[in-house]
Amino acid sequence: MSESEDDLFDSAPIREDQRTNQISSFKISVSSAERRVEEKLGSKRDEVFTTYMVESLSTKTHRVWRRYTNFLQLRQYLEVEHPSCIIPPMPAKRTGDIWNQLTQDNFDPEFIGVRQMALERFLNRIKAQPILAADPIVYEFLTNEKEWNEKVEATDYQKRSASWLKQKKAHLNVKTEDSRIQEMKAYVEDLSEHLKGVLKTRIKIKEQIFASKHIASSFARVIGELSQVEVSVSSEVSALKAAYVEAAGEIEANSRAFSNYNKKENELSNDLTEYLMYCEAIKDLLTRYEIVQCRQDGHTSKKRALEKEKYELESGGGKSFSAKGLKRAILGGGEHQRLQRIAELEVRIKDLEYDVKKLESTTASFVHSTSQQLEQFEWMKNHEIGRILRDISQLETEFNQESAEAWRRVEHCFKSPSIRNSSSSTEVA
Repeated sequence: MSESEDDLFDSAPIREDQRTNQISSFKISVSSAERRVEEKLGSKRDEVFTTYMVESLSTKTHRVWRRYTNFLQLRQYLEVEHPSCIIPPMPAKRTGDIWNQLTQDNFDPEFIGVRQMALERFLNRIKAQPILAADPIVYEFLTNEKEWNEKVEATDYQKRSASWLKQKKAHLNVKTEDSRIQEMKAYVEDLSEHLKGVLKTRIKIKEQIFASKHIASSFARVIGELSQVEVSVSSEVSALKAAYVEAAGEIEANSRAFSNYNKKENELSNDLTEYLMYCEAIKDLLTRYEIVQCRQDGHTSKKRALEKEKYELESGGGKSFSAKGLKRAILGGGEHQRLQRIAELEVRIKDLEYDVKKLESTTASFVHSTSQQLEQFEWMKNHEIGRILRDISQLETEFNQESAEAWRRVEHCFKSPSIRNSSSSTEVA
């Protein structure tokens, strides 16, 4: 592994109590959004984008404008700078609206409002993790609009991020994986599968409700058209028309309930999706552990190979066959060369011993930090997912009760005394 690839994990871990958390007292919000147009050099088309105002309230109020790409930069930096931390997930760049089966416009006010809340939650998730919150680049992101970009680029995080992505794509063969890491992998896989199952079920329910909405809209249209028909001025027909008008109004009110349901359901599904993305963030964290462990395994293997070669030289060739031993037997070599090689091996073995001990310490610290964060994540997950599922249950119950009551009111419109009298008169005639 090259030096550039080692850079990702070379920084010495800083204990939480050695850091100064400058944003612990901040009340962070993404308070507004603004659409902007900038002229692009060398292009005939202007760049149109949305920028968000981030407010941090403390003894002093800080306001900065940030684009979605700036939030992505911050997350990418944190992932590189704090490889043993669970980095909170970002909201998706684009999202599909299951309700109308269309991809939402990124400049749609409703879409921007949802993203605004998600970005605010992303920043507060960072604030809730002391190690991330204490990073000076996070403080600069919240307080320094003009110079933050220069400061984050000065950390050379992009080069280290490219190195991390290269290692992530490589085939990692971990020989001595910690049992706690194995348990974490199984836990995250199970959680991910369960969340996917819940979200798939939510999609099926929404599709059925969407079909019901179409039926209700068709009823409303037909009944509304019937209420406009001018055929007679008799009291019986007038009563029937009044019933049609009242029924159309009830169905229209029920259609508005569909829209309210959809909005609340989307919010709850987005909350569940965030935890699905958290699972991917934890998987990335475990992959970073595998990179560290593979480096340790590689150095340990090199050390053992050199120790074996040194033993063979000292014992006169060793008991087992080796290519190096055969080469020495054919080409020969004096005592001076043998002693010189042994001395070289001793230096290299000593260097590798130091590297292995350092990597063992890094790996142990990595596993310990990961275990602590996963415990915190599990507490947060149990608390929040429990709340989400309760809210979904309440939403479904209230919506179904409201829909059933709406159709009962529609039925009642055609059971009024005047309508019944009209029907009786028709039967007698």
